[in-house]
Amino acid sequence: MSIRRSQIVLLLLAAILLALAPAARAQAYPTKPIRIIVPYAAGGTTDILARRLAQALTPALGQPIIIDLKPGGSTIIGAEAAARAAPDGYTLFMGSTPNQVINPLLFAKLPYDPVRDFDPIVALSDIQFVFVVNESVPAKTLADFVRYAKERPGQLNYASYGNGSTPHLGMELFKQIAAVDLVHVPFKGSAPSEQEVASGRVQSMITAFTILNFAKQGRVRILAVTAAKRSPVLPDVPTVAESGYPGFEMKSWYGLFFPKGTPKAVVRLWNAEVNKVIKSAEMVEWLRGAGFEPAGGSPEDLANQVQTDTAKWKQFIERSGIKLD
Repeated sequence: MSIRRSQIVLLLLAAILLALAPAARAQAYPTKPIRIIVPYAAGGTTDILARRLAQALTPALGQPIIIDLKPGGSTIIGAEAAARAAPDGYTLFMGSTPNQVINPLLFAKLPYDPVRDFDPIVALSDIQFVFVVNESVPAKTLADFVRYAKERPGQLNYASYGNGSTPHLGMELFKQIAAVDLVHVPFKGSAPSEQEVASGRVQSMITAFTILNFAKQGRVRILAVTAAKRSPVLPDVPTVAESGYPGFEMKSWYGLFFPKGTPKAVVRLWNAEVNKVIKSAEMVEWLRGAGFEPAGGSPEDLANQVQTDTAKWKQFIERSGIKLD
């Protein structure tokens, strides 16, 4: 009987240890540096937001957070790298409308699937955009620009962050509404595209509020904001709809994702910590000053955002006939 009792005790101890092991592993996370893959070039909107977020989260997580830039391929290079990474909680992806919503609608084949290959963590922010022209363009309003462009069909260019980016599709939507002919010039991210417009080599673009520095220098002129309402950062700048083009509205978002299969406890940890950071007074002030509107919420909220936006953009893409190879 004593031998049997000993065996039972040993079995119970083993069961307790097995039950405690996952908790112990979860408590130990993270034990090494973490990387966030950003699918854009250095200095752009996504890079700036990722670095600011990493700086704020490092103290809470107790490990360095490295920003891993993988630009190119309409964000496909970075998205594929993140999708193929080990689901161990040490690789995250800075996702956005282009890679999680638009690319699957535009490309016949993709090396990743936004639903099958990723676990959503949390929505970070909505992104506000503006319609800008180089200072050499003689247009003070959006209507002025449209008249100027119609007098020169196919002679004016517009820049974007790349094929399939939100600014690309936003400008294509505007071209349809305004019946204007502009030539698309894609770049690898917001920073190089904004530089080209500021230099005058490209005449116009829709872009994020990172362009405000060039506007303050007098190198570009902001004609309109693309959201449904005016921005508190630019209260005197009208919306595109107010400028005479009703029905136009364009915005995007950023969110954090893990490779599919990342432990749920790690997803919950990141969701909680990011929600704390982006809802802090300091971060809210910084985000709004940079043209972002803080988001937050649950992983399910982000998954629903992907689903809702996919349905919306699918309608426009099917009407426009835009396809990328």
